[in-house]
Amino acid sequence: MAKIRLTVREVMEQKGVKNPFDLSNRTGLNYAVCYRMWQGEQQRVDLKILARLCEVFNVKPAQFLEYLPE
Repeated sequence: MAKIRLTVREVMEQKGVKNPFDLSNRTGLNYAVCYRMWQGEQQRVDLKILARLCEVFNVKPAQFLEYLPE
């Protein structure tokens, strides 16, 4: 089955974000959510969270997603 993987860590490291705590501080998002996204463990991402990441770091939502075919 194909999968979609979050690439939050890679994108954030390119933007100079060092860790989930730094991400939480810069965005105001809950640390636990930032940690799970950073580790690639988050199963669902609210559109408000994606919008906040895009707003703060001037990126597009598609940059946070990678499609992995079977």
